[in-house]
Amino acid sequence: MALARWVRQVLQEGIRLDPSLSDHLEATFGSADLSAVLADATSSESASFLELLFFPDSDMRLDFECRFGDHIFSDREEADLVQSLVRSAVVAAIRVPGESSPLKFQVPDFALTAFVQRLNMTWQPTSPLGAMLARVAAPEALPRVRARLRLLRLSWHPVQIVLIERFLARFPWSEEDVDASFAFLTSILAEIEPDEEPFAFLVAKKYFYFQALCKAERFERLRQTSNMETLMLQGARVAHGSIAQWREQMRLTDRLCQLLYGKTLFFQQPAELTLDAADQPADRQMSDLVRMFS
Repeated sequence: MALARWVRQVLQEGIRLDPSLSDHLEATFGSADLSAVLADATSSESASFLELLFFPDSDMRLDFECRFGDHIFSDREEADLVQSLVRSAVVAAIRVPGESSPLKFQVPDFALTAFVQRLNMTWQPTSPLGAMLARVAAPEALPRVRARLRLLRLSWHPVQIVLIERFLARFPWSEEDVDASFAFLTSILAEIEPDEEPFAFLVAKKYFYFQALCKAERFERLRQTSNMETLMLQGARVAHGSIAQWREQMRLTDRLCQLLYGKTLFFQQPAELTLDAADQPADRQMSDLVRMFS
């Protein structure tokens, strides 16, 4: 089976231990020594880590789409693929940053099963989605589009398809941020309602990010002038997310609004609250803090 040979080849050529997984490794096990984790692959912590490690990355997904995306696989074929891999005892090469030679490791059955399942090989677009892709998507971009859509667990109502169609028709695939913009759009598709207007949905998302940004910026200013113990005693809550995260999501939303609809909306930063003790009594400061972070 060609797909079984491809999976073996991908695993044997090397799985990369990326920085985020290295951080997770050290935080979970108190050490960045991957060989210690591989030596005891059956413990619950090691098994959870290995499922993360043997997760098809974007390059693997795109390669799969280019080679096998047009083939319609059945659930039976997926089960047969897993059994074939388990019987052959696949040995993977794990490439660790800073190490000249990869670590060789026989992939446990559960990790092989997880790798295959996460390829989502049985996925096929619904009839309306497939017809739209055939009509709009540029042939050279289609594997990248399908590789991303294959990740989604959506029933695909018409409004979601409209947004994807508009993106494919209007966002130039020569732009440097096209992949990031498409990934962002698909990450929020599950939130749009079947009767919601797409531009209004994007503006509402931007306003949500704007509110979160304001709270994060306020909290950062307070943190720089007061210690955390004082803020906690005053009832302040740590803002969810980072300033950089909310700014980037606002930027991506603006990018989509401008390219898909030729317009966007801007929101006014709220006036700063003065918390100077010389200007306000203590009880007023406390009420302002509670209101600010509620």
